[in-house]
Amino acid sequence: MKSFPVTEYVNRLRYEIDKIIDDYSITSIDSIYIGGGTPGLLSIKDYEYILKPLLELTFNDNNEFTIEINPSSSDYNYIKNLKPLGINRISLGAQSFNNNILKCLGRPHNVSDIYLAIDNIKKATINNISIDLMYGLPQQDLIDWNYTLQETLSLDIKHISAYGLKIEPDTPFNKKYSPEHSHIPDDEAQALMFLEAHKVLNINNFNHYEISNYSKAGFECKHNLNYWLNKPYLGVGLAAHSFINNQRIENSSDISVYLNNKN
Repeated sequence: MKSFPVTEYVNRLRYEIDKIIDDYSITSIDSIYIGGGTPGLLSIKDYEYILKPLLELTFNDNNEFTIEINPSSSDYNYIKNLKPLGINRISLGAQSFNNNILKCLGRPHNVSDIYLAIDNIKKATINNISIDLMYGLPQQDLIDWNYTLQETLSLDIKHISAYGLKIEPDTPFNKKYSPEHSHIPDDEAQALMFLEAHKVLNINNFNHYEISNYSKAGFECKHNLNYWLNKPYLGVGLAAHSFINNQRIENSSDISVYLNNKN
């Protein structure tokens, strides 16, 4: 299996950012969101190079600059060095507080890694933290889901995303856990988990502001709201989407095509 061409990809991202700034005469930014895949795999030097043209623009008041990271790649020094790049919000892909379920998902982290990641993020004085959770997972029941919600609340974070499991066809996960698999919660069980999240999070002053997203007052994700309100946005990178001038644009999901496209 060929390794991912990191250097070529970083160079292509920088080229695309430079071109977009020039093509659309961009002078200011409201929000940046680094997500999709595993952004924490890139080095700080990679990000310094990629983001340089963006950091030379004007950031509007109350700007939001988010990066998604996994608990297994949440080293304190790495997180600390994200802050000088302007990153002021971190979305942590926790998914569950049950080690057996994390193993079923093939996640590279365990529950202890989640707690350590939160400590490291707060120690780096990035206080706008979101946690991604999932329900409808293999071996998960309502009691376990409630435990995951309660553990998340104990961490004193500002934003929670709760997504129902969606199994894509023709994937290794689908072969292992087909929808009719006895260890996958059925539709009724998943509906109860959704309602449990709604009840528990609302009691704890989290506003359900978008289908899968809950936040404390004033901590709604500006980037999420931009999509939700059908406002324009520009995406860069493999399989990225943009919505500009009432047109939707999609980058190729084929790495070879993406790297060789200089349009």
